[in-house]
Amino acid sequence: MKNLLLTLLLVLPLTNVYAQNDANEDKDISIELMGGRAWGETDFNINIQQKGNAIAVKYRLREEFDWQTIKTDTTYQTLKAVYAATTDKGQKKSLSDKLLIIMHQHRPTYQDSIMVKSEPFEKYSSLLNYVANAKGKSFDGGPNYVMDGDFILCKITYQGKTRQISKSSPLSLDSPLLYSLFNETLQIGAETGSKSALKIAEVFKYLF
Repeated sequence: MKNLLLTLLLVLPLTNVYAQNDANEDKDISIELMGGRAWGETDFNINIQQKGNAIAVKYRLREEFDWQTIKTDTTYQTLKAVYAATTDKGQKKSLSDKLLIIMHQHRPTYQDSIMVKSEPFEKYSSLLNYVANAKGKSFDGGPNYVMDGDFILCKITYQGKTRQISKSSPLSLDSPLLYSLFNETLQIGAETGSKSALKIAEVFKYLF
């Protein structure tokens, strides 16, 4: 039944979703897509900025911390010892922030960005405008009984207002609209040579 629903969603024509008259709309849109594993440290972030007719998309995937190299980092070990020895709350907070920065240096990260300007992607701009203007119920899908704990978040900033939408995986069931947005954004990245987009699609394909 799950596969049948997914197939039906995939074959729905997107042109009906995107159809709208946005001639008078403010075209500046910011959309941030985030997700990760509930029981792991791997996460992704996709930042979409539409300003006028230009669209910039930044992709980032962070994998798990490499604890073997962290353990051999002398700066990290020195700060860790100072952190363990101090009782001052302010100093502990400062040291904690510095330790986290060092830890992230030992975390395999893929990131790059693209500019979406060519004519084949005009439909993508229409999708962004549709998502920015969509009502809350437009993001709802059918029943989703998969409880894996993995999260998918979408933050939309448009016309001075920001709203955040949280959904479960698989996204194709929980929100076909957000699924279309994720899928199109990753496909455009792949078509324009974004290695990060390909990596996100590979690692998190089960979310979609």
